[in-house]
Amino acid sequence: MDEKQILEIWGKTAKSSDARRPLLFHMLDTAHVADALWQKVLQRDGRAYYARALGWAHDPEKSRNLIAFWAGLHDIGKAFPQFQKPNRVPNPLKHGQVSAVAVLCILEKDLGYQTELARQLATVLGGHHGLFPRSADLQGIDPSQIGGPCWAEKRVALARCLQQLLGKSPTPSIDCLDQPVAMALAGLVSVADWIASNEEFFPFGDESLETSEYAQRSRERALKAIESLRWSGWTPPDAPEDMTGLFPVVRRHGSNELQRTVIELAGRLQAPGLVIIEAPMGEGKTEAAMYLADMWAAKLGQRGCYFALPTQATSNQMFGRVHEFLAARYADGAITLMLLHGHAALSAEFETLKKNAARLDRFGDIGSDEGERDRAAFCNVLAAEWFTHRKRGLLAPFGVGTIDQ
Repeated sequence: MDEKQILEIWGKTAKSSDARRPLLFHMLDTAHVADALWQKVLQRDGRAYYARALGWAHDPEKSRNLIAFWAGLHDIGKAFPQFQKPNRVPNPLKHGQVSAVAVLCILEKDLGYQTELARQLATVLGGHHGLFPRSADLQGIDPSQIGGPCWAEKRVALARCLQQLLGKSPTPSIDCLDQPVAMALAGLVSVADWIASNEEFFPFGDESLETSEYAQRSRERALKAIESLRWSGWTPPDAPEDMTGLFPVVRRHGSNELQRTVIELAGRLQAPGLVIIEAPMGEGKTEAAMYLADMWAAKLGQRGCYFALPTQATSNQMFGRVHEFLAARYADGAITLMLLHGHAALSAEFETLKKNAARLDRFGDIGSDEGERDRAAFCNVLAAEWFTHRKRGLLAPFGVGTIDQ
């Protein structure tokens, strides 16, 4: 197939016009967002987590292109007659099911993946809308239902073109992924698709570009999208801060026995873990927890944390304390903090953080000339609008809310 024929296969439609985006372009958008998430959002341990699972513990960057490629394949199931027809047929197959069938075939037969790994990735990518196809769903699809050999060839051409534009990645030699890794990958792909489907970040109007030119534009848009979402406006501290530097109350009164124990423990912890602190009210458990989270961020490159409380009232109270802590600790950044419970919209403090985000969008980033002129009127802790939508709140770098979130 030539490029013109590939670009005739559409994948997205504009909300307010008849414009259509070629499927290959949306696949590129999603792949580039996944790559931007790898670069800007996944912490060092997160990247190493995927690399170990793929057998490349000593070279995490090997995994980067591969995961972007997998993410780009998520919608390849839109390349079949029922989806492409202007007038849809009644009760069509879901494109996620077709993606799963196509991914299994392409990875196993064309790219030489182990059968079990190909099946696993087919399920992960076919379930990017939240419903994972079962084996029976895939086995029950006759090739003639999804276009036969002609459309199978088109899907292979799409996959090859995507791989060529992204840069070829090595074929993993593992038999399968551990289940937690597969679920983490499913989440990464879904989030990449959410962002790549957002017309604010990937507007219509450039559907006539050459694929190589569009690929470059898509890559730039993906990085800008992550920045616009306030995911990359801060980085973990380079060095840990002692408890007196983090908390004025400790600086004034000194650390107590509990806090000294936590300081000693933090010095021995070389990997993320579970720390259980039991003490009466008023002994400084909150400060101890914040100190541990901050220490892990500095020593281990972790990014963010979530404070889970039993009630909305205690969540609201803790929200103010975390807000104050972050404002002081990351005074030169733009930190996203979310309040997560059923009545978060009633919190005046949370509403203020949402207004901070809107104001920052208007006058530019901290550090820019325009931003600095208004710096005195700006609080560096904000609630980015994108994270306020359903299913997204826990993706924010920092959050406070009820334990059932």
